[in-house]
Amino acid sequence: GGYNLGIGVEVPLNKNFSGRIEYDYIKYDSFNNNGNVSSSNSPSDNLGLASLLYRF
Repeated sequence: GGYNLGIGVEVPLNKNFSGRIEYDYIKYDSFNNNGNVSSSNSPSDNLGLASLLYRF
């Protein structure tokens, strides 16, 4: 579980091509490891994407 927040934009470059950029922040559920060594984990990811799209 967790959540994902993102923002992006797509813009036409000409008749057939467009460009797109996107940013996502992904936060996963926290968890604890208990054993010989204990740790508390709160993982997350930052994801950036850039795309060039072609339309027929």
